[in-house]
Amino acid sequence: MPAPSAEELDELRGLLAMLSGKDPSLVTRSSKLREDLDLDSLGMMELLFEAEDLFQLSIELPMEELANLVTVGDLQDALKSKCIEND
Repeated sequence: MPAPSAEELDELRGLLAMLSGKDPSLVTRSSKLREDLDLDSLGMMELLFEAEDLFQLSIELPMEELANLVTVGDLQDALKSKCIEND
């Protein structure tokens, strides 16, 4: 399965910063999605929709897996393994 490139993952950090209102330099792999970036379940869903648009990919990530993501690194790893290229 195709995965977002390093550049796209940097764009993901920018997207997370935009959605959370945090400075992009503060968004790291160890940043906690809920505690540090204040993303609730609705924010996480919005993040997935925006990431699909950003990467031009379909992201097959069940809600229960999405709810179990803790850090930005967890999210990046999940995106790498759950992306399906759009035609």
